[in-house]
Amino acid sequence: MKSKPLPPYFRKAKLLLTAPKNIFVAVGPDAWRCARRKRGSNENAPVLVLPPGKTASDYRWPIGKSEIIVIDTGESAQGLENLAHRLLTNGANLVFTIHHNGSSTVYRR
Repeated sequence: MKSKPLPPYFRKAKLLLTAPKNIFVAVGPDAWRCARRKRGSNENAPVLVLPPGKTASDYRWPIGKSEIIVIDTGESAQGLENLAHRLLTNGANLVFTIHHNGSSTVYRR
């Protein structure tokens, strides 16, 4: 059975992950533009993308004991919960979601 792919930009972000730190994950209909904007504003920020139309379970998330900041551009509540669960079960210490409406949610193990 073929293993699942890594999320987009993972290989570029991995180079920046020499020590546990914040990892950004852009998600929702404007995820690609959001990720490009984030990467453009801070070249040292590891930014991953959960592409529109994909689910967290479509990818492997070997993110280690990092803290994840999810930037939501309009993903469904269920999609965000699934992503947070997937990241936490793959080792994240914390998932902080900034919702497109300005509110936020914190998920912990």
